[in-house]
Amino acid sequence: MRRLMAVAASLVLVFSVAGQALAWQSASGYRNCGYYIAALQSMWWGGLAHTPPGGGTAYLTYYGSSTWASYRSNGDYDGHWVSSADYLNLNGTYSYCTRIG
Repeated sequence: MRRLMAVAASLVLVFSVAGQALAWQSASGYRNCGYYIAALQSMWWGGLAHTPPGGGTAYLTYYGSSTWASYRSNGDYDGHWVSSADYLNLNGTYSYCTRIG
């Protein structure tokens, strides 16, 4: 009985760790830039779903070396943004305002 309980506990631990490894990381928010263009920068590794404020979604994949990939795109003047990836660099993923359209 103890052996069965130990095996069951081990399987629960293995599947919980594997489930966390497969989960995507996300960052999102709302940006209003007034007369300027709202944009989004994402830094990631693996698969990425990148949606700038008021814009369409880009799907990208990067499995390069040990460096992060970076992607920027412009959206609309305001709107919600979201960036989701296998591994998302939260310090390098943010929305900002730009004069360049």
